[in-house]
Amino acid sequence: LAYGSGTEILLHNLENGTTCQALSGHSSRVNCLAMSGNYLISGGCDKKMIIWENFVKKQEILVKGAVINISIGKNHVIALSADGEILSFKRGENLVLDQEINLGMNLQESLAIVDYFDKEILALGGADSRIHIYTFQDEW
Repeated sequence: LAYGSGTEILLHNLENGTTCQALSGHSSRVNCLAMSGNYLISGGCDKKMIIWENFVKKQEILVKGAVINISIGKNHVIALSADGEILSFKRGENLVLDQEINLGMNLQESLAIVDYFDKEILALGGADSRIHIYTFQDEW
């Protein structure tokens, strides 16, 4: 089990109930975590996304606003920042920003990316009380 605690990410052993490791790298509160296989991605108020592989820091990405949500798909990682931007990163050896979507005043609060057969589907929900659905075809 991994969870943010202040500026750290704590790894908790569910079998014996102990904290087995603390990951440091954020300078401000950790807001969100996403896991897929041996990858963990954290986002924080410090405007950083940190990619951890086998719980070792692999990559650090600075963005314009605090990172409030992250979702990992087969080919993309999507991050939502407090300034209203949705950031799409292409997965590979390192994450590479491939698209920025600015929804302006239409603040989104949650997101999920789902692999559906051979397509990735992005769902966003927010202050407008609607669910926005996007599919990836060269761009969102």
